[in-house]
Amino acid sequence: MKKFLILILSLSLIGCATITRGSKQEVYINTEPEGALVNINGMKGITPFKTRLSTSREYLIDVIKDGYVSQQIYLTREFSVGRSIAGNILWLGIGLIVDLSTGAAYTLEPDSTNIILEKINEK
Repeated sequence: MKKFLILILSLSLIGCATITRGSKQEVYINTEPEGALVNINGMKGITPFKTRLSTSREYLIDVIKDGYVSQQIYLTREFSVGRSIAGNILWLGIGLIVDLSTGAAYTLEPDSTNIILEKINEK
């Protein structure tokens, strides 16, 4: 009986979205032309760029390439109704609280973007 109670307590502390997809999401950034610098809060890479970001916050991403106009992308957090509520009905809302606190209840939008960089006019 003690093991059963420990199992039930452990399961009640886990959210459905936390289990099924975690609190990180893959994000893809591509540019035309490729080879632009991507800066996400100090994490840097070159396009085409793929990374996993925490869904617990929003991001402002700088995209820079010499000879081209710099651009910024804003990734917003959106509440994921289907993944967060449906699976958590079984746990009477406890799982939803876990998903909200870990960020697993959210998705980042856009999760994929292709930016056409504009050349700087040189006179």
